[in-house]
Amino acid sequence: MQLNPTVKLFLIGCVLSVLTNIPSGFTHTSVNTAMNELNAYLNESFIIRGIYLSHMDLSYLRSAINSCWYAGQIIGSLFSPLITDTYGRKAGYLIATFAMTFACAVQAIAVRMPYPEILIAGRVFASMFSPLSDAVLVLYLQECAPTNLRGQLASLFASGYAAMCLLGMILGINHILGHSLSMLLFVPVIPGCLGMIFLAFLPETPKFLMITKKDRDAAVKSLKYFRGECDASSQIVDEYLCEVPAKDALQRSSVADLFRISHIREALILSFMVLALTLPFYAILQSSTYFFLAINLPHKMAQISSTMMMVVMFVCGLIAPFLIERFPRRSLLIFCGVLTILSLTSFIVCGIIASDYPLMRYGALFSLVGYLIAYGSSIGPVSWFISAELVPQHYRANMFCVCCALHSFFVVLTNFLTLPFFNMFGPISFVPLFVIPAVFAVLYLERYLPETKDREIHDIVDAIKTKRKTVPVYKTTRLSIDA
Repeated sequence: MQLNPTVKLFLIGCVLSVLTNIPSGFTHTSVNTAMNELNAYLNESFIIRGIYLSHMDLSYLRSAINSCWYAGQIIGSLFSPLITDTYGRKAGYLIATFAMTFACAVQAIAVRMPYPEILIAGRVFASMFSPLSDAVLVLYLQECAPTNLRGQLASLFASGYAAMCLLGMILGINHILGHSLSMLLFVPVIPGCLGMIFLAFLPETPKFLMITKKDRDAAVKSLKYFRGECDASSQIVDEYLCEVPAKDALQRSSVADLFRISHIREALILSFMVLALTLPFYAILQSSTYFFLAINLPHKMAQISSTMMMVVMFVCGLIAPFLIERFPRRSLLIFCGVLTILSLTSFIVCGIIASDYPLMRYGALFSLVGYLIAYGSSIGPVSWFISAELVPQHYRANMFCVCCALHSFFVVLTNFLTLPFFNMFGPISFVPLFVIPAVFAVLYLERYLPETKDREIHDIVDAIKTKRKTVPVYKTTRLSIDA
């Protein structure tokens, strides 16, 4: 019995999404849940050297371990486009998967030795190839899918990340694998090794083969592999070349153009304002158990609560594609942006008064759940593709790289400061770190962000140039071959 091509395509997308997201999403949340084991490992490692860590020292060290991932991503975001465009999507995927699997193995071995520096080095090395893995996943999902399935397949990226975060939370519980950091950190190595075998037999994307490699026969063969036998396969790959003259005619862009050209610079600012709303997510992702323990939630409840929050985010990730398809992009972002501000403010208030009113601990818990609902249902999924809707085609690669680098820098900064500030000032530390930037971002988006749903790119660009919020709606039935 032959597998339905659509089902096959979705299964391939699910496998690739797990392969990309398990080294990042899983390792973040598993260490968060197994916080006590990580603290014990760090303390013991330095006691062997005759160094006794204070509570503040431990907070800074945990912040360094959490934040080093995003520092490596800054470097990785700069060389990733070069690899994917020069050597291909498949080669990029194999390189990224091998490097991240090796780095995960290094981390698993490191926690069996009193050298946290090796653990940090392993995380940095893995993170350098994380943007490459992210990029090739998106390219595979978009370049192999027919037009009518492209959006649904692309949503597997966010769903896969949420699923791996949830898996990390569950396996990080003490009664499962949380009692052994080495076993916990070794988990991503197994799918990584299996994934390399899977990738070895996976064809290159048909669009890369046709446009870049000029190999029509290989492109047709690849298209049939992903979409099944079709009489129009040859015609479809021939149509890929329709965009080549337009691309050749475009002037080559540079990173400097993003800052030099006013409307492109404005698009960069708008893209970053959306990304600014995601910053609290990374602190919550890596330190939610710590926050709950700090407001005196019982340890077991803190772990379970962190896990249930990932369940909520996973469910929101499944709902997000339907919301994004149904509601205007601008309205959805602003509404969920306001919800994030209210949720963070509620967490601060409940956390401050929890010492006098113990029931407020649960108010703080539900406040963070509220933030994750806003993040998972709109802000998270939209944040990574909104930049592509604000600029012409020839600026998109550089725009993505710069946005990724800027975002990673601020994630490093806020993650590194979150635990020490939380230790010194308590929940009120969220005000300068997250609430004030979120308020500014929402106000800026409300003032300048044009609607992008069902709009043509050139009309969106014109709206940015003239600072208009409204853009004409175009509904066409033409076949788009742009992946």
